[in-house]
Formats: sequence, structure tokens, C-alpha cells
Amino acid sequence: MELTQLNKINPHIISNIYINELNAIAEGKSYGQRLVDRYELEFMLWGNGYILVDGIKHKVSQGDIFFKQPGMINEGIGTYHCYYLIFDMFHNEEPYRLKEFPVVMNMRQWSRCEILFSNIYKEYILNGNTNQFILKSYLMEILRMVYEEWKAENWMMNTSQSIRNNYPRIKKIQTHILEHITQTFTLEELAQLGGLSRNFFCRIFKEISGESPINYINRNKINRAKKMLIETNMNVNEIAYNCGFENITYFYTLFKKHEETTPLEFRSRHMFHVNS
Repeated sequence: MELTQLNKINPHIISNIYINELNAIAEGKSYGQRLVDRYELEFMLWGNGYILVDGIKHKVSQGDIFFKQPGMINEGIGTYHCYYLIFDMFHNEEPYRLKEFPVVMNMRQWSRCEILFSNIYKEYILNGNTNQFILKSYLMEILRMVYEEWKAENWMMNTSQSIRNNYPRIKKIQTHILEHITQTFTLEELAQLGGLSRNFFCRIFKEISGESPINYINRNKINRAKKMLIETNMNVNEIAYNCGFENITYFYTLFKKHEETTPLEFRSRHMFHVNS
């Protein structure tokens, strides 16, 4: 997809639905076949069902985003829980298909996606169309994540057989790291999680992610520490331990390496967040 297309995106949310245990259809039942006339995003929170898009069956799983475009034939088969958005992609313009995008992608940062979809739902329920600016900001972030996921998948399909074969394993390990970022990891444990040797794991991880496993772990731990420095009043040592650093000196050294400032200086710059 060319950037000229992306620059035209001006989304406007039309409808927002939250399907959960209170309103989901029974297992094996159909929501009915229909023609998609707007853009739709369906983010899966949980499910054992599947979705038919243009006659192709897709089993749903947690973290899936279904990206449906005008002209597609859609049918959902229960049961699953999801957030469901209907929107204009190019507000006040005729809809057309973004042909490059796949129908379904499993989002590596699914927990972040869940927060964004939840924020949209709450904002929509409270203020509806009177607050499209805030709704648009959340939706644009989701679309950016979908685009980045598509780029990663597209890149993977045009790389070596070794990367294609091991991409799902590295993706699984990255998700495990993010979901357990407060813990400590060893390269041996992570390699074992992917069924790989330690040396091969380190090499293929860097080829796929662009950074070493250690740097990936540390960068995300530092990101968590930054968030806690801004949003809590915990002291720096407590934050370091909470982020999985047992050596405080190493935490300070690593933080300064990544941020070119100390944790206390970083907090001082954002102190108004802590006191607000």
C-alpha cells in the first residue's frame, strides 16, 4: 500500500458494538449472511466460532482482527466475544477496497488493541458522534497497528524459508515476553519455548525483529519503567524490582543508555503527570 492512500484516511465511526456473554449467539448459530457496505473491524476477545468472508472460513482466536471492506460477503458463526466497529475509512468519499490488506491478522500487541477498542466503546457510549475527534484518535492508532502488522506479515512472506518457518515461533516468544515483562528471562528458556537451540534462536530473533532478544527484553522493561515513573509515586528502586531488575545499578545504567537521562531526571520532566 502506498503512503498516498494512507494519507487520505479520515475515519468516522458509524456504529460500535460489544458482543459478550450477555448478547452473544449460541455456539454454531449464525448471525446471518450479509453484504458489507462500510469498513468494519472486528477484534476477537475470546471465541470458538468462525467467520466466513467471501466464502472463505476463518476460525477465530483471541487477538484476531478481521478487516472487512465494502463489497465483501460476511457471516459470523458463534460463539465468540468481540468489539465490532463500523466506520467510513475516507469520510465523505465513496468507499473502495484496500486490496493489499488481508481479511484477518493476529495482533502481536493484542492487549494494547483491547485497550483501544475498549476506550472507543466507552467513549462512543458516553458521547456518540459528538466526540468524533477522540474516537478518531483511537481508531487511527488501531489502523496504524493493523498497517504495521500487515507490513511485518508482508515482509515475512518475501524473506527466506528459514524466517518464514520460524516467524510464528518468534512471534509467540515476543508475546510471551510482553505478557510477562515483569519477570526475568534466560536465553535458554526463551529458546526452549520456541523449540530452538540457543544460538539459532538468538540469530533468527534478530533477523526477524531487528534487535537481539536481550535488547528487546530490556527495551520493553525500560518502557514499563518509564510508564511507572510517570504514572505512580513508587520510588525508583521499587520500580526497578517491579520491572524485573534485580540489580539496581544495572537498571540505572540501562535506563540512561536507552533514554540518555536518569530515572529521576525523567520523572522530574513529567512530574505534572504524577501530581495530576
